[in-house]
Formats: sequence, C-alpha cells, structure tokens
Amino acid sequence: MNSIFEYAKAHLRRIWKSRELELASISSSLVDSHHLLITTVHNEEEIIPYFLEYYRRLGFSEFIFINNQSDDRTARLLHAQTGVTIYKANGSYKHSRFGNDWVNHLLCKHGVGKWILYVDADEFLVYPEIEATKISAFTKALEETGKVSLHCLMVDMYAAGKLSECVYSEGQDPLRLCPYFDRDGYFDDLEPNSNTRWIKGGVRCRLFFDNVSDAPALNKIPLVKWSRHFAYLKSSHQIWPLSLNAGSSTPETLTRGALLHFKFLSTFTRKLALEAKRRQHTDEYVAYTNSNSDDLELYDEQHSVRYEDWQTLRGLGLL
Repeated sequence: MNSIFEYAKAHLRRIWKSRELELASISSSLVDSHHLLITTVHNEEEIIPYFLEYYRRLGFSEFIFINNQSDDRTARLLHAQTGVTIYKANGSYKHSRFGNDWVNHLLCKHGVGKWILYVDADEFLVYPEIEATKISAFTKALEETGKVSLHCLMVDMYAAGKLSECVYSEGQDPLRLCPYFDRDGYFDDLEPNSNTRWIKGGVRCRLFFDNVSDAPALNKIPLVKWSRHFAYLKSSHQIWPLSLNAGSSTPETLTRGALLHFKFLSTFTRKLALEAKRRQHTDEYVAYTNSNSDDLELYDEQHSVRYEDWQTLRGLGLL
C-alpha cells in the first residue's frame, strides 16, 4: 500500500465529491461542540429514534446525518430533532467509496479539533465502564494517555430464532431482540505496510463465507480526535496517518472498544431486495442474497453467547 498515494487520493476525492453534498439544515450549536457523531443513512426510519436516544445518553449532543436519497420518513424525523445537521447526498454511495468521501469532507469542514464518532445507524459503541462513564470522560482519559483514537471490534448481534421472527419496532432497543453474538472464530492478520490488523470472522464468517479472506472486515477506528490532515481510507476500517491504525500495538498498550452491530433483524430481507436494485454495497451482499434469509437461524449452541454488558466482551478477550 502506497500510503502517500492513498492519502493524496482521499483528499482529492473528498474535494471532488463535496459537490454531491447539499446542506439541508445546520445546528446552531455545531461549531461549539467538542464531540460530534457522523453517519450516512438511507431509509433508516426505524432505527433513528433509538440511535439518537442511545448516543445522547452517552453524551453526544451534535450529529451530522448524510442523507443519501432516502424515500421513507428519515428526512422528516431528522428535521424534527435538535442538535442535528443534515446534508443531502445526491450521488452514488458506492462511488463515494461507500460514503467515505462525503465523511472526509464534512469532518474537515466541521470536525477539526473535535472528537468524532463515525458509525453506521445500526452500530452502537461500547467501551470499558460505559455505564458510569460519559463520552467526554472517556475521551479525556484517552488523551491523558496520549491516545487520539479508539480501535473497535465490530460484533454482529443476532436473535435465537429465525430471522423473520426478529421483528424490530421503531424506537426499540435492538439488544432486546438480538442479545447473542459469536464468542469465538475471530481471525486477525497484520498488514505491516499499512500498520493495519485486519480482523475477520464471527457469525458472518461462520454462516456465509467458507474462505475467511472473503469475509467482511470487523476492525474499525470509529472514534478519533480529528485533525485536518486525517482521512479515512477504507470506510472506518483504515485511517491515515497509518500510525492511528495501531496494527503493531500490543494488547497491553491498546485501549479497545466494540461496536454492537445489528444487521440481522427482520428488515434484513427487505434491505437485501433493495440492494439488489441499488447495487450500492460491496460484493459481500451476494453471499447474503444467496442464503434463504427468512428461515435463517444464526444462533448456535456451541458458538453463541448472550451479551450482558461490556464485561461479557472483556471476559472473552474481545474488548
């Protein structure tokens, strides 16, 4: 990986792709915020109410939503919220490097000097002592130890029954429906040139991918104290400068969190059908489409464990 080339390309692309962004609404308190969450959404009306509730409870008060051509109630729900800045993205999600170009542009515009959290609408951050520690206290502790980023394992959550029976209601805590995850089956591979430790495995590898190398990456760097020269290179899986990827860090020196990921709800089948038309995601969706998703059961007595709190992950060495 030629890091200088990738870095230059990322910044040229963010400038070029900024033409696809249109400001729809800006929060009056955005400029004064110290913590900022950014996400790209398409038709996420069901999860947005709980998403905002969860992260506000964590201490986030300012949000940037990049609304990529939603045709449900997403825009209306967002416009009714305080502390929410909305950009309309009229271009292709795929051709913006899955939203990365838009995110890089807006972080350089609004996020410099702030702690930013870059997540999808179905991802929920957890970290040690989260019940008693707001995000401001957590990031202060990171800074006191010289850290400006947090590395996370994306943990796929699921229910015990069939996927079709896991019916999500608007505003519901998805953890009540999907409290299980795979306790094992995670593999990591250090890419020295980019200082990235790629992690793959879990339930998606167990059910959909015979070859681990074909499975989606589970390593992410969603929480960063943003500088103007920073840039996400591959979604939030990889970032520049490469030192932030911390692939060479040891467990003793690396603070790690997790992203509870709620892809496997009853809405999954609908999203697969939509993706078959839009073709905006990676080839991993081919593997999902080839499965009989309505009858899919992800729970397995040998591999599945119930999530209780962050200590469940720590006990398994995943946090």
